Amino acid sequence: FDPDTNTLYLTDAHIYTGYQASGEDKPAVIYAEGMNLNIGVTGTSYLRYDSLDGNSYGIRVNSGNLTVEGGEELNIAHAMYGIRTTGSVTVKDAGLMLETYHYGIYGNGISAENSSIVISDGTYSAVFSNGGISLKNVTGSVNSTDTAVYANNNISIDGGSFWATSTTGQAVLADYGEISLAPGTVITQPEGGALSADERTVMDGNTVASEVKFETISVSATEYPLWVGGEQVTSANKDNILGDSNEIHSAVYDPGLNTLTLTNANISAGYAYETDKSAGIYYSGVGNLNIERYGTNTINVSGATAGIYAPSAYVQMGGNPDNSGTLTVNGTDYGIKTKSFNINAGTLTASGAEAGIWADEYVMLDTEGTVTASGGNYGIYSASNVNIYNGTVIADAAENGGIAALRASQG
Repeated sequence: FDPDTNTLYLTDAHIYTGYQASGEDKPAVIYAEGMNLNIGVTGTSYLRYDSLDGNSYGIRVNSGNLTVEGGEELNIAHAMYGIRTTGSVTVKDAGLMLETYHYGIYGNGISAENSSIVISDGTYSAVFSNGGISLKNVTGSVNSTDTAVYANNNISIDGGSFWATSTTGQAVLADYGEISLAPGTVITQPEGGALSADERTVMDGNTVASEVKFETISVSATEYPLWVGGEQVTSANKDNILGDSNEIHSAVYDPGLNTLTLTNANISAGYAYETDKSAGIYYSGVGNLNIERYGTNTINVSGATAGIYAPSAYVQMGGNPDNSGTLTVNGTDYGIKTKSFNINAGTLTASGAEAGIWADEYVMLDTEGTVTASGGNYGIYSASNVNIYNGTVIADAAENGGIAALRASQG
């Protein structure tokens, strides 16, 4: 036991006796009072009070919370209650095997994550919470005579493969709350089973289900026509495209607004949209693509044809109203190549051997920041108009001109 962290470590422990505290109606193999107890399990441990014919607790925490973490299995048998607390019960990355007479786990709020839980032989509820119940990536099965999984409040289930069975009552009940299933989590037993109209229990046709299985099914992510740093943006990665560990993610996409937000992003990988042609940001869709920039951002992909390439889209760049957002983008041929291009906030530096900014239609520059475009043939090229409304524009080229605007009507 580590008193600094209130952690009891069990390593292949076999404990077959217990302690009855003053005021308690029965003894407990492990008893804690007035503290939040953590139990760290290594290997397989067994808790059982042999001499009292089951009239005991496996783990009892009075006036405190309990957390059980780790281990292959914590086995609690021959007990009236496997686990009982006046506070919450949390199970993390653990395996629980409980054989009890009345309740398996009894607490005021129960949550389990990345764990295996098996509870059998309970007369009342295998899992009973005076608050809510949250199961995330939990596998196993629980069964009891009465309601197998009972919560006084909400029950949420996210992933895993979890059975609940009652021999005389209902399998699952959120008495004064609702049952919620995360995307991809479905009811596979009973066949055709569904949440009740009030979402408090599970129905088997017109009857409350006594046996329920929740499972995760594979749900294909929605793919968007946008690639950032070599990664296609999907519904699964849109909130953190580049997989950052930072609290503020450097590349985030909102499909509803069709907006890519860059925050101190450093993009150094590209997507090959054709053989020998790639871009740091590639958009194959049509319509508008909005790119918001915050902080200092760079797109510099070795050998990439373009830093940003959107052949059929109108690209609009925005960001902080104070124009503090910056983007430096380089490509072997083009810094930015789009159907049309507009910037209305922030500072932009773009360069490429052909052009810094190339638009097959028009270019609109309306920012109080500075736009610098450098290219071998053109700094800024438009097959239609280049409209400058505000800010500072610096465009230079080694050959044809800093700015070239060729109206389609003039050939």
